Amino acid sequence: MPRGPVPTRLDGMEPVLALENVARVFPRGVTALRQVSLTVGAGEFVAVMGATGSGKSTLLHCAAGLDRPTSGSVRLAGREISRMREGPLTRWRRDRVGFVFQSYNLLLLAEHDIEVTAAVGDAEALLAAVAADPPDAAVVDVRMPPGHVDEGLRAALAIRATHPQVGVLVFSQWVETSYARRLLSEHAGHVGYLLKDRIVSTGEFVGALQRVAAGGTALDPEVVRQLLATPAADAGLARLSDREREILGLLAEGRSNVAIAERLHLVERSVEKHVTAIFTKLDLPQARTDHRRVLAVLRYLRS
Repeated sequence: MPRGPVPTRLDGMEPVLALENVARVFPRGVTALRQVSLTVGAGEFVAVMGATGSGKSTLLHCAAGLDRPTSGSVRLAGREISRMREGPLTRWRRDRVGFVFQSYNLLLLAEHDIEVTAAVGDAEALLAAVAADPPDAAVVDVRMPPGHVDEGLRAALAIRATHPQVGVLVFSQWVETSYARRLLSEHAGHVGYLLKDRIVSTGEFVGALQRVAAGGTALDPEVVRQLLATPAADAGLARLSDREREILGLLAEGRSNVAIAERLHLVERSVEKHVTAIFTKLDLPQARTDHRRVLAVLRYLRS
């Protein structure tokens, strides 16, 4: 990690994030950070990498206002946060900063008209926050304290069962098919399952979050591939052509007709006809209460 004075930005603009000579020493003299300086500009995508115990999590906790440095300065979105009192810092963090754990993507979600109502550190706190003030959507990491095994997934299932109107966007480093099937089988829509190392832009994450909050789905292609590894036994699905099954797989990823047309090099009208044919073969008539795209995807994933 870089140390010393904060580098000067060539474009003259103030960085979104600036750490200057940040140190963090824990009780008993355990030093996690030593004089770390770092700047991140608007639109930059930065990966923090290092061996276990190198201070990655501590660095990002300090950068986001979840922890205070022992010394040094942290400026986030033009605000010095390392010396703010706890109450104002909590409110500012809630309104301006979003987190995706454990990959620790730090996003200024306010710039995308997204309010972060709570940021929690474990599955129990997640369930309590959703119960106290149900959000439009919850972003959940598969691995959460205390065990860092599957606490996040189990919490996501609990949210789906008790608050079906709350969207759940799960992040993972792998595909756990049994949990994924349960997530997708509880209720139609309001669910996403993405792999961390395939999210490469803020726009991609925000788009998935907005789809899930609106009642749609957002599934990584690898999730879809593994869920569909077993041949379908559904009679309606058996009637689909290869092209229709391909399009239904893309629908499962949360893609729009326009995006599917671009992906398959088709005109949009052709995609619309295929989608209508899928609904017909799956016996999904137009209804006011059900989203046919979501119901078709669930049929596909449950088979």
